[in-house]
Amino acid sequence: MVRRKVCVTNFDVAALVRELGSVVSWRLVNVYQVGDVFYLRFRGECGSRFLCFDSRRISFTKYIPSQWPTVIPTFCRFLRSRLRNSVLDGVEQIDFDRICVLRFRSGLSLVVELAQRFNVICVGSDGVVEFCLREVEYRDRAVKRGLKYVPPPLTCNLLSLNEDEFVAGLSRFSDLDIVRALVRGFGVPGEVAEEVVYLSGIDKSSTVDSISRGDLSCIYSNLVELVKRVREGSLSPRIYCDRGGSWITVVPIELRHLDESGFVAKVYDSFCDAVDEYFTKLALEVREEESCEAIREELSDLSEVIERVREDIEEYRSKEERYRRVAEFLSSRLHELYAVQDVVKRLGFCVRLEDVEYELSKLGVYVSVRRFVPERRCVVVFYPEVGEVEVPIKESPASVVSRYFEKAREFRRKWESALVRLRELERRLEELRSRLGEVREFVRSSVEYVPEVREEWFERFRWFVSSDGLLVLGGKDAAQNEVLVRKYLSDRDLFFHADIHGGSVVVVKCGGGSVPDSTIAEAAQFAASYSRAWSMGYRVVDVFWVWGEQVSKSAPPGEYLPRGSFMVYGKRNYVRNVELRLAIGFVKYGDSVKLTSAPPSAMRRWGVCCVIVEPGSGERSRVAKEVANFLMSSVDDVVRKVYRRVIVDRVMQLLPGNSSIVECVRC
Repeated sequence: MVRRKVCVTNFDVAALVRELGSVVSWRLVNVYQVGDVFYLRFRGECGSRFLCFDSRRISFTKYIPSQWPTVIPTFCRFLRSRLRNSVLDGVEQIDFDRICVLRFRSGLSLVVELAQRFNVICVGSDGVVEFCLREVEYRDRAVKRGLKYVPPPLTCNLLSLNEDEFVAGLSRFSDLDIVRALVRGFGVPGEVAEEVVYLSGIDKSSTVDSISRGDLSCIYSNLVELVKRVREGSLSPRIYCDRGGSWITVVPIELRHLDESGFVAKVYDSFCDAVDEYFTKLALEVREEESCEAIREELSDLSEVIERVREDIEEYRSKEERYRRVAEFLSSRLHELYAVQDVVKRLGFCVRLEDVEYELSKLGVYVSVRRFVPERRCVVVFYPEVGEVEVPIKESPASVVSRYFEKAREFRRKWESALVRLRELERRLEELRSRLGEVREFVRSSVEYVPEVREEWFERFRWFVSSDGLLVLGGKDAAQNEVLVRKYLSDRDLFFHADIHGGSVVVVKCGGGSVPDSTIAEAAQFAASYSRAWSMGYRVVDVFWVWGEQVSKSAPPGEYLPRGSFMVYGKRNYVRNVELRLAIGFVKYGDSVKLTSAPPSAMRRWGVCCVIVEPGSGERSRVAKEVANFLMSSVDDVVRKVYRRVIVDRVMQLLPGNSSIVECVRC
């Protein structure tokens, strides 16, 4: 029987480390902590990604909490203060163990220990622990602030293990089966140990001492080959499911022994994606089980009570029916009961039953007399319709019938009362089931899938696509203005700038082709809006444009150009009285939808929805929220998931300053 995997193995970590290396040179934007689960958000030229790690796994993730905690834990605050905006320099695995190290260019390292007890340790460039999630002391090491970081002792380093050491190590477990010997002796994961043995053509139940040296060599070779595969990235990631569809394990390579055993493999392009899917599902199931446990127990207890009450109702109804049937029957046979009573009174209890029946027959009453009950001073008669009936000697038969009717009423009251209780219990049961569904839904909604959106190279600048289809770029600050001119402005591109000190450099990427007047007008409006004229409350401003070849970063001899300043040579072309007005909204770009700002005419050409703004007295933060609310109400769920958390901040960045909303448009 294959056990369900509950945490990544050292083989998994080796494969994951290779994939995590794709964000090397990316910048750590922020750190989040939810309980003992950490989310590191990295941003690079291709977009941003979340790296998630906890006691079960370390991988990229597309599933993040629907809400971040409002109270930031102390350790998370420390990580933010020390690591935010740091550039990742490398990702490593220590000694092929379940330990991953994130190294930053600042000299700091973040050690994620999945071995022993889960821990996260921030280590300085000198190797000393600066802070850790939990300070612990073991027999062979201590993890505390101010101490040198020492990794957990290793059972065996598979990377440096030679064949002789391998065979010698196995000999210590000669009486164990080969799979358990590999697990205990060398820390090989059980699923990998079974695969190695399967590939070697050996029965997994064979003990070590029953296996020849040649077969042990074969096992060693297959083990080394699997280690090599995961370290070199020759992967075939997959999640294995049993015949019932339950997920059993996630692995970086195919496991033939599982394939041959009838397990179904779900193949992924990325091991990180497979690990993310598997452990997100596992975490939700565990959380759901924990959250619903008390409700399930109450449901079980309540169901048992309901079942007992239903049984009681059936019993009470049955008894009511019987007593009522007997009472109604006896009501029609009162004269016979009186006759029985008179005969027994006259003959006494010492006569034979046949004598009583004989005397009754003489009266024309034919009743089967079963027995006397002297201690209760009654006689038992039998009617096929209702069974045995006790007839007291000193009590009138009418009172006997009345007592039967009263008993019937008593049991009716009982089952009616029980029925009321049953309805209440069933209502409570439905409430619990509803609560169970709500808890399940709450747990499932506690994480949300955030689709990865590839960011284009130009998205780090201000940008839009003109109504004629030309890419227009703008600098966000002096540093970006410098980058635009130095790196992206070619001789036959157009350079725009508001005719005022302080503003964004705007570049039209036209590659020497003709530029329509509409694009020139839009680029001029873009440059005007992202200039100091907006914050000064101007309604219009002049803008000039020149060819890229007329712009230089070289100062005249003996002069100095400050950062973000340029020399413009030759004739300047002016666009006069350019209106300061922008549209902020979502535009279609290729197969995706992106948030940007643009002149209203360009936004109407390519946009999905937008809000048009102009200089005004509206506080930037308040206007940003109003704009964000409209935009989010105008797009589908996929776009909403991508931008839900960042929309207000992104709109804030797009607003040139305090503004007034002119119009909300669904294009």
